[in-house]
Amino acid sequence: MRRLRSRVARRLAARRVGRPVRSSAPIGAEGEEPGPTFLIVGVMKGGTSSLHWYLGQHPEVFVTPRPHKELHYFDQKAEYRRRNRAAYLQHFAAARGFAARGESTPSYCFVPEATAAIAAFRSDMQLILMLRDPVDRAISHIEHRRREAARRPARLAHGAIWEELVADLNTPYWRLGPRPGNPRGYHARGHYHEQLRRLYERFPKEQVLVVRLEDLQADPQAQLDRVTDFLGVSRFRSADLTPHNVNRYEPPEPGIYEYLAAYYLPHNDILAKDFGIRTDDWRAPSAVPRPAARGR
Repeated sequence: MRRLRSRVARRLAARRVGRPVRSSAPIGAEGEEPGPTFLIVGVMKGGTSSLHWYLGQHPEVFVTPRPHKELHYFDQKAEYRRRNRAAYLQHFAAARGFAARGESTPSYCFVPEATAAIAAFRSDMQLILMLRDPVDRAISHIEHRRREAARRPARLAHGAIWEELVADLNTPYWRLGPRPGNPRGYHARGHYHEQLRRLYERFPKEQVLVVRLEDLQADPQAQLDRVTDFLGVSRFRSADLTPHNVNRYEPPEPGIYEYLAAYYLPHNDILAKDFGIRTDDWRAPSAVPRPAARGR
């Protein structure tokens, strides 16, 4: 009761002098850890690990350390979030005093419920969306899953890339919906215009920053300057701007690049037309057969 009276008194005093009450914690969360001020929300296999690493070297920025880069809090059901709120905030226990605090979970942009959950948690959350040529993203995603399958063969089945793409087209997403634990989603995770539109439905454009992996690779310092300006922290020269979480894999079967480029062409056109995102340097399509999909 004493704490409640003190809190009310502070708010009334603030109103009397005409200044807003600002808190880094969600309303009603007095005494909690401060929580994040920004999130790297995607995309999977889009360069989020590199950006997370670069920001982790900034003296004014706190990012959750490995192995807790991806906390998968906002992409879970409401009951899970309610039960695990304190545990989630505990990841930011060491973040007090930092100007910006964040974590990186690439499925936040993909799971529709996550955007609403983030907005409910903190309406002024800053969101960073990493994008990558969706053709390269899809192939990297498949190879990632195949590596996981090799380590855990009892849990994951895997096949050639064509087989994985056909299986993905046959997955009934209209019934299951996108979920963070869904091992596939190779096609849908590259529908960037859908994910960006969801973000803009909940957040003003000035709270969303889009960074293309191609631009980060071409001039990492320039893109890092964009990010630090967006977060409201000083520009800095990172000690290490080498890419992180980079994996090598064999070239895919013939026709894969061409098929995926043709598949993503209309999606990329919407992304460029509606959101002004550059896509002209992404892979161009050729006329190739499409994998057969059953039961769509």
